[in-house]
Amino acid sequence: MLNYLKPFDINVDKVRLGPKTPGEHNHGDGGYVAPVNILEMSVALFSYGVSHDWRYEEDYYKTYNKPVYMFDHTVDHKEHPAEGLTFKKEGLGIKVDNCRDFIDHYYSLNIKGDVLLKIDAEGAEYDYFKDVKLSAMAAVTTGIIIEIHYIDNEDNRKKFIDMMEKLGEYYVVNHVHGNNWVGTFDYITKTEGTKFTGYKIPRVYELTLVNKRYVRIMTPDTRSYPLSGLDLPNNASPGVADAPLEFLNDI
Repeated sequence: MLNYLKPFDINVDKVRLGPKTPGEHNHGDGGYVAPVNILEMSVALFSYGVSHDWRYEEDYYKTYNKPVYMFDHTVDHKEHPAEGLTFKKEGLGIKVDNCRDFIDHYYSLNIKGDVLLKIDAEGAEYDYFKDVKLSAMAAVTTGIIIEIHYIDNEDNRKKFIDMMEKLGEYYVVNHVHGNNWVGTFDYITKTEGTKFTGYKIPRVYELTLVNKRYVRIMTPDTRSYPLSGLDLPNNASPGVADAPLEFLNDI
């Protein structure tokens, strides 16, 4: 399972959008790190599961002057909650009430070109990617920023592996960050024979996946995550440090 969290260096600089300074009311949960190519080459941002935090979306619009389309079927907002941002009360899902497939949204808005896709579906990501036509998604996206939820649950770990194997045909993991809002768990796995190894790892992750069409070179990233100057703790409460991911270099 840990292999699917391992990031790869694609020889492209990364940038953080969203909150960049930790503080009591400025937690990093609204910020994400991505390589500049998938941002600059995108014609728009499609963001699912925005809830009440669109700091990333505003920063994307202000930085690149490109439209942002936000979706969430669990909250109410104005159609245009901020400059450059459009909201629709629909979620991400296939044959799910009040939800639609990303591809349906993409074509209904008459978008031309590749977009950046951002997903924070609170666990619904597993069922969505089980049913999605991934070739169609990969044909119109520069990359995917996605939160992966609650892999301390054994069923979710199996779904996560299935999802990442499917995504791996078209995308490569370029950045990983542990979300420290919900803590860690003891992950113990059998390696060979009767040998076991274990790590204390986050329950929730933020992954940035790059469409392989935008990758020219790819090597295992051996840096120590989180990355100083880019990653911030999601939980800004005093004494809550960012989640260390040293186990990545044991893979």
